[in-house]
Amino acid sequence: MTTTDLRLNGVETVRRRFAFDAGTMRITDRVEGTSKRTVTRRLHTTCSVRTTPGGAILEDAGHKFRLHTAEAFTCSTATSWSAYGEGLPSTLIEISTRSRLPFESTLVLEAI
Repeated sequence: MTTTDLRLNGVETVRRRFAFDAGTMRITDRVEGTSKRTVTRRLHTTCSVRTTPGGAILEDAGHKFRLHTAEAFTCSTATSWSAYGEGLPSTLIEISTRSRLPFESTLVLEAI
């Protein structure tokens, strides 16, 4: 689990928890606080991404994954930096939600 303490008015902590189980990875994000905020979660991947209802299909080198998310998301081109000046073309998956805190949501990535 990753925890970050923030100095934003109305936001207390941000937690990201990873859970792995038989070909499935769950990423649970929780933002503690008392205000209404736009919560944006970002995933970078070098896999090709094809959007589907309720998520996306990610494919690369013979591997295929399904991303499930309850929230709407956008995809854009990006660079995945492996070292200074060394990058690979990638896709940025950005999931933004306007919510009253506390906020919690889980992304599911499963091998298919």
